[in-house]
Parts: sequence; structure tokens; C-alpha cells
Amino acid sequence: MDKLPFNWFDLVVIAVITLGCLKGRRRGMSQELVPLLKWAVILIGCAFLYRPVADFIASMSFSRLFASYAAYLVIAAVLAGVITALNRSLGGKLIGSDVFGKSEYYLGIAAGGVRYALILLFGLALLNARQFTLQELEQRRLYVQRNYDNDFFPHLHEVQTSVFQNSFAGPPIRENLNFLLIRPVPAEQKALRRKEFTLPM
Repeated sequence: MDKLPFNWFDLVVIAVITLGCLKGRRRGMSQELVPLLKWAVILIGCAFLYRPVADFIASMSFSRLFASYAAYLVIAAVLAGVITALNRSLGGKLIGSDVFGKSEYYLGIAAGGVRYALILLFGLALLNARQFTLQELEQRRLYVQRNYDNDFFPHLHEVQTSVFQNSFAGPPIRENLNFLLIRPVPAEQKALRRKEFTLPM
């Protein structure tokens, strides 16, 4: 199985995009357009905005890893909220219209597939954020060796390796769409600064 040019992640990619295409075919382009634009804006907006926000959060003595996750998710939530509010203010005028004519459901298939691919990329951005050092991996290996006969559940690093190195789709995504992923950072222990108060004598 290890010698095959694909693995479980490639099957997930196919399943996710197929599901998106089927949903797009049912909904049509009129109903897929706004959700597609929403996920495109979220993915691109998070990619270009999360670093300065993460820098600010990290400056408050939070770890860089936590700051990256927090910044990415907060920006995603804000962008999603803004687009949802704009869509409601427009009253969903495209829905039920004949703007796309006979191409309505053909375009819907493509839009649904792309939208689900963008959602998958959002998840991959989060997966890419955690970086593991050789020391951490060795410590985990020794811990598992001492306490368990086998490692029953895959470690996050093993999932990352399976997705970004051992699959067919993962390496091209990491190489060509790296700008959309969270930059990997190691975990660190940073204690919150506490003000010292002295009682008046």
C-alpha cells in the first residue's frame, strides 16, 4: 500500500470535490455563487491578513502557534459574517433568477466542486500550522515505546506527513498553494506576563 502513488487523502479529495459537484448540480449557479465567493474571500483574506494579526496576538505573550490559529479563525469568522450580512442586505436577488440561463446547473456543478475544494484548503491551512522538531518526535517515540505496545491513533505529525508528503495531491498543494497555508511554527511555552503588586506598608 505504501508503494502506491496515492493514499487515503487523495480519496478524501475526490470524495469532497464529488460531493461539492453533486450539491452544486442540485442548487445551481444562482445559489452557489455567493457561497463560492464567500469561501474564496475567506481563504485569500486569511492568507494575507492573519500574519499581522498573529504578530499582535503574539506580542501579548501568547505562543506564536496559538496566535496563528486565533488570528486565522477570527479573520475567517469576521469575513464570513461580513459577506453573510451583505448577502442578506441584497436579499439574495440572484436566487431564482435566470441570469445564467441554460448554463445554470452546469456552472453550478463547477462552482460546487470549487467551493468544496476551497473548504478543504481551509482545513489544510490549519493542519499545516503545527511544526514538530526532531526532539519532540523522538520524545513521543520513546513515550509510546515505554507505555504502549502500539500507537493506536495517528499522531498529528503522521497525518501531516501522510497528507503533504505521501499523497498524490498533497505535495503540489503545499508547493504551489503554500501562500494560502498557515506558516508552520513549533509549539512553545510562553507564560503570560503578570503584574506584581506590592501591599503598602
